[in-house]
Amino acid sequence: MNMMVRRLKSSIDHTAEAILWSVIASMVGGICVCAAYIFVLKTWTEAVVRTTMWLTPVLYLGIAALFVYLQATQTKRYYDSIYEEYQFAIAGGSFLLAALVACCLMRRWEKYVPFTVSVIVAVMEVVSAHPGLVFVAMIGVFLASMWNCVCLYFIYITAYYSTDQFTVLKFVGAVFSMYWGSMVCMNVTSVAYAGVFGRWYFSIPGAMTIPSLFVGLTTSLGSVCFGSFCVAFVRTLEYLAKSIRRSNNLIVCIVATILTCILSCIGDIIEYFNSWAYVQCAVRNASFCQAASITYSMATAANMRLIISELLLGWVAGVGTLIASIFGAAIGYSVGIFLSHDMTQKETQEVAFIGLACGFLSALIVGSAVNDIMSTGTKTILMLWAEDKRPFQISHPALSSAFDQKLCGVATC
Repeated sequence: MNMMVRRLKSSIDHTAEAILWSVIASMVGGICVCAAYIFVLKTWTEAVVRTTMWLTPVLYLGIAALFVYLQATQTKRYYDSIYEEYQFAIAGGSFLLAALVACCLMRRWEKYVPFTVSVIVAVMEVVSAHPGLVFVAMIGVFLASMWNCVCLYFIYITAYYSTDQFTVLKFVGAVFSMYWGSMVCMNVTSVAYAGVFGRWYFSIPGAMTIPSLFVGLTTSLGSVCFGSFCVAFVRTLEYLAKSIRRSNNLIVCIVATILTCILSCIGDIIEYFNSWAYVQCAVRNASFCQAASITYSMATAANMRLIISELLLGWVAGVGTLIASIFGAAIGYSVGIFLSHDMTQKETQEVAFIGLACGFLSALIVGSAVNDIMSTGTKTILMLWAEDKRPFQISHPALSSAFDQKLCGVATC
């Protein structure tokens, strides 16, 4: 009996060690891949933009085919709900529809590529001059991860050990707190990025990264908390709708699925709108309501081509995040294999796949944080340029001229 306990303890220790080193190695690998991707993007900007544009629908088709295969080969058994039985087919159909929509958009938006390339050149200039932005991104990732770990532990305790009448409220509150806290951590870094790009736009001398982070942690913190609260509230409702979707009642399942889709769209819209509003909070020290009003004024038909250009760069950054995630998964799997060489074959496979999952998630988080620098920088430059071109014409005449020339190629000036 004692020998079995010692063996079990040794297996758990090995698994924990493999997870720890997989996460560390994958995060380092993710940062390296993002740095290499940024270098490639800076060197061959137009080629990377055009490649990632058409790579996106191809990836969607590949994921759709994978889900169809999983649906066709899954084991026949009893399912807790109708949704669970056909979840792979639903996911496959969703990605197939996304691929068709992406193809239509790519053909329509291809004329915006030259202007997008000019914007990326400007963004890369700032990122290269201020590598401390990556350090700020890692601070946000660390704080968000720690907060999520605390909330997940509370959720676990509540689900398995709480027996009073407030268990459901505790659980929902913990889920909401997890969303809200992690969003605040990441949005503070977004405000810091916007501050750096804003100072660069107006050619303000002196340090940029530390003062911008200070603004995000002080004067703009209330706006960040309010904006994050709105998104977290919708995401919590979306989570509850997903939980109801597991019902065996077909009507309840359909209604819950429709609600999930609606809430997901509302959450995405608010989150995207907030990402533009935070630029005004950082650059003009505006309140969240003032920033939202300014953002609404900018989001008109006259400026839609600027928003489309930002969406194209979002695809470019997304492919970079995906590449980093795949690389991180490979590192996590390799580390798991290496650290479990003295285990049985079954234990080695389990540790390797745990390392793969942890590596993928770690690199995904790091890659998203690093590529968020490019996304926020693009929004900042485009929003300030749409409001007033004169400071940019004075501080960066060559880039300003390129903006005007490329934008005139897709619309009448």
